[in-house]
Amino acid sequence: MQIPGQAKQSPKSIESWVPFLSSLILHLLLVLFLAIVVHGDSGSLDSRTMLQVELNSNEETPSFDITPSASNPAIVVGDSPRESQVNEVVERETRTEPSLQLERDRTEEFVPSPVSNLFSEVASSSASSMSGAFTVTSLESRFGANRKEAAAQRGGNAASERAVEAALVWLARHQNLDGGWDLQLGAPCDGTCHNASTHADPQRAAATGLALLCFLGAGYTHHEGPYQKVVNDGLYYLMQIMVKDKRGGHFFQPIAQFALYEHGIATLALCEAYQMTGDSSLRPFCEDAIQFIYYSQHGDGGWGYDPKTPGDLSIACWQMMAIKSAVAGKVRIPTDSIRSFDRFLDSQQSEKGALYGYRSTKPKPSTTAMGLLMRMYRGWPKTDGRIMRGAEYVANGAPSPNDVYFNYYGTQLLFQLGGPLWDEWNPKMRDYLISTQASNGHEQGSWYFEHPLNHVGGRLYTTAMSCMTLEVYYRHMPIYGPIQFDRMEL
Repeated sequence: MQIPGQAKQSPKSIESWVPFLSSLILHLLLVLFLAIVVHGDSGSLDSRTMLQVELNSNEETPSFDITPSASNPAIVVGDSPRESQVNEVVERETRTEPSLQLERDRTEEFVPSPVSNLFSEVASSSASSMSGAFTVTSLESRFGANRKEAAAQRGGNAASERAVEAALVWLARHQNLDGGWDLQLGAPCDGTCHNASTHADPQRAAATGLALLCFLGAGYTHHEGPYQKVVNDGLYYLMQIMVKDKRGGHFFQPIAQFALYEHGIATLALCEAYQMTGDSSLRPFCEDAIQFIYYSQHGDGGWGYDPKTPGDLSIACWQMMAIKSAVAGKVRIPTDSIRSFDRFLDSQQSEKGALYGYRSTKPKPSTTAMGLLMRMYRGWPKTDGRIMRGAEYVANGAPSPNDVYFNYYGTQLLFQLGGPLWDEWNPKMRDYLISTQASNGHEQGSWYFEHPLNHVGGRLYTTAMSCMTLEVYYRHMPIYGPIQFDRMEL
């Protein structure tokens, strides 16, 4: 039946539409198919993964030739441990309480800055002339192919990377059910490992911060890598125990003997996790912890065991490293805090800044390494004669056979300086740690050295410090390398 006023369509005109309709349907099906494919892949390849795929495809650095050892059968250099190995190690069948999975703020998706976009501005020659400027280094060298390349180019080898992975397995095994760690090793170990901390206080915030820094240093976060749950639960533990008041947020009880040590280490772990992931769930805790650091600074510019007490260089360095990481994560702090720290460094120096003491100008190798490392981050060039003299003083101490604290800071200083002193130090330090790592039983993957300071920290402390020492090749990019640091104005 024909509608009045409508022209009758001829069979010929209908046939002329058939090719067009067929083409339209075909294109719609093709678009739908591509949309399904892209949507299905988008959850598994993020921007960093795509970057790593590209780096792997164009990589010219030779891979380490590695044969897994009997004591570390499933660890491959530069790669994550095999899924079956991690599942076997970190599974906790008795865990009953749910853990909070930190979620990204989808409205503020974080995209790490590629190395090529970092500022290449040269730091000024003195801390005082830098005013509020602070040199911070990218952490992109920790991730995926970047980590493998950095280890190969800067002095690591297959054995050192195996040692790092074995240490992380040990740390994962010793995580408590609530997500934290303790220096006394507690329930997960139940006395199986020797040389737990002899101190009455398990110092759980410090222990958790140290353990987390090892995972973060290897590029493993709560967003990626084989230890996402381990890191997530550790971060959640720190967030849960933070005490917030008008001074900010802190991680210790009033009776804590090592209050600011614990606070600085825990804050550094939170700030590094935030710097690496941009997870907005972490930001307010980083801000509160940094605010407490600012509140706790003494009038001499340093930090002591308790808030507002005269400073010592060791405690002050943990606060400054936390501040440095916070600045890199765009968490702002008052500039006068850093300037005050410059004055504190001046009060601890001798020989015009070449050597540094603990709470005086009487120099020690470990505090000299700390002081000079802080001067580097505050802008002193490595050609400064004071840095060269102080570095020689540190290097003359050689890697210590039992002082992991000195080895940790000495390795960082000489790595940043580079040159002959680093070339001589690195193989000694690296190979000594590889050869002394426990290889049997429940202690496999850990370290312990007999030393008065190690009695307080115990096996977890010596393991964490040794692990971070072997991560030096990629924990931070070289301060003085081309286009490898960002100078930020606070």
